[in-house]
Amino acid sequence: STEDFRHVLHHELTHAVIYDMIYGNMFSSLLSRQRLFELPLWFAEGYAEYSSRYGWDYFADMVVRDATINNYLAPLDYLDGYLAYKEGQALIQYIVDKYGMEKMGEIPARGKSQLTMNKTLKGTMGITNEELWEGFSKEMKRRYWPEIAKRKEPGEIGKALTDHEKDGSHFNERPIFSPQGDKLAIFSDKSDYIEIYLISATDGHKIERLVKGERTGDLESLHSYLSGITFSPDGKEIAFVAKSDGQDALYFLTIKNKKIYKRKFFDFKSILSPTWSPDGKRIAFSALAESQRDIVIYDINSDSSYFLRRDSYDDIDPSWFPDSKTLTFSSDRPHPDNDFILKNPDYKPADSVDYRTMYNRFGYGNYNLFTLDVVSGETTPLMVGPGQNREPAVSPNGKQICFVSNRNGIDNLYITSIDSSTTFAITDILTGVGSPTWSPDGKQIAFSSFNKAGFDIFLIKNIQLAGTNGILSPTDFVMGRYNKPKASAKDSPTAADTIKVVQTVDSAAADSIALQKKLADSTRIEDGDYVYVSREEKKKDPLGHLFENVSDSTGGKKNYLSGREMKVFDSVANINKLPNGEYIVRKYKAKFTPDYVSGGFSYDTFFGLRGQSIFVFSDYLGEHQISLATDLINTIDQSNFQLYYFYN
Repeated sequence: STEDFRHVLHHELTHAVIYDMIYGNMFSSLLSRQRLFELPLWFAEGYAEYSSRYGWDYFADMVVRDATINNYLAPLDYLDGYLAYKEGQALIQYIVDKYGMEKMGEIPARGKSQLTMNKTLKGTMGITNEELWEGFSKEMKRRYWPEIAKRKEPGEIGKALTDHEKDGSHFNERPIFSPQGDKLAIFSDKSDYIEIYLISATDGHKIERLVKGERTGDLESLHSYLSGITFSPDGKEIAFVAKSDGQDALYFLTIKNKKIYKRKFFDFKSILSPTWSPDGKRIAFSALAESQRDIVIYDINSDSSYFLRRDSYDDIDPSWFPDSKTLTFSSDRPHPDNDFILKNPDYKPADSVDYRTMYNRFGYGNYNLFTLDVVSGETTPLMVGPGQNREPAVSPNGKQICFVSNRNGIDNLYITSIDSSTTFAITDILTGVGSPTWSPDGKQIAFSSFNKAGFDIFLIKNIQLAGTNGILSPTDFVMGRYNKPKASAKDSPTAADTIKVVQTVDSAAADSIALQKKLADSTRIEDGDYVYVSREEKKKDPLGHLFENVSDSTGGKKNYLSGREMKVFDSVANINKLPNGEYIVRKYKAKFTPDYVSGGFSYDTFFGLRGQSIFVFSDYLGEHQISLATDLINTIDQSNFQLYYFYN
């Protein structure tokens, strides 16, 4: 996915900028006090998510909503793991809303001298860790507790077939009905390893474990979160994807004896979501070849495969129609429903949903549903409505498609009728759902759902419209009610980014003497429904001092971030060009920076003084590396000192 790739790059480069800002170059970082400052995980990962997601997003909204409602939001000193990313993102959003964007630059800058986060927050915002946590947790409760009255937990919508709290698992995902309808195959980590189980479709009790995974290189990873399982039409076999010796392969297993009878390798970088055709002759899946992910058909009898489409769009989640001639799938290729929203950014329906919260601002990464003729390769958009629409599952009679959409701000299950083009919701859930699968008789739908910090399998036995005639009430997030606090000058004297500026004035051009007097005392004032900001404050860049310690390598002078005028970061400036426009080719010079620094010392009455230290430095291209290690044992003559130089 181009959007996933962009997000990862932005996230990791944010880390690079922040850590370079705090610790600086090689020698100053090793010898200065700032090396003692440990940036908390919630700030490091939270800001990287906030920056790369451009604020808040609906998936973070799901995680923090669940944590708030189920009371597992963690205080700052205990915040780690995946929650540090999403709760951290919420904390950053809270700080920006309440105290201003400029605090994102002030916190790491001040941390270099204050050395502890508690002192840094006190000096930056006038609050302690505990006070930040208290204000943040109260705000999350105000935001999310009203949702309890509007929506339901998954157990209120369907019957729970797994219980991650009871068996100690975290992931119970990707259910698929057997052709007989009495069993489901699922991924589960109840044994601490991701494995494939057969469970009863009636009460969820475990029937047997089919695949014992993640113990050997042959079954290194089962991709439970991304991929899926598929039954053969007769129900005697399953196919699934696993990484084998570093490469994805398609596995075939006989259920009766639990034996893998075939392992098919392809020349693809990854394989996802296999689905067996109803006639039993082919398997469709999504595969990454070179830099694009497309739908592939594997012909079982001829042992051959071919692409249905080869283009730059991301094609995922194939599902067969009963005729074995047509597929439905999800893709971020252009779609009429998406195009209308993207070309009309101010459009809001009667419920005033801000669709910009659902769509990617760059134009790609916006998924919707399509059908694909496997003979002609013709692609046709399905008109199922706005939002990110994914994971389609064709009903047994081929007349309906169940899919996942976030059009109300939460991933819910929707059904669209092929003949009438009517679409309606069948769940209205607090957190989120995924991976729908129809029972063979078309009367039940199983799905996975995130709830109480884990994923479980649920079964809907009575499919009916949710919400108001199948239309769900939108969340406050997609209604645009977040990120719009009315900050006061006391809370944030320079937080121009956090309020809606209705009118900008010069002090001398104020409409009244009273307004002129107020502006003389403050650069921002509030007057009823209006917020006035002086032009002097509006011009100020809240992140203006973010790179104040970055020196210009050409002139030796300090530079300050100023919009797009920061030429110090332009690696292809005019000084590197010849008169004919060609770039000057310069000889590469190794410049070493620290990769890893660690050390520790101790003393006891038996061994005396002991300690270790390790320093690893490398150049930007990774061609040179210097490693210095010391192993101190009581006295110098008993100790070890090692210096290595590697050249590639």
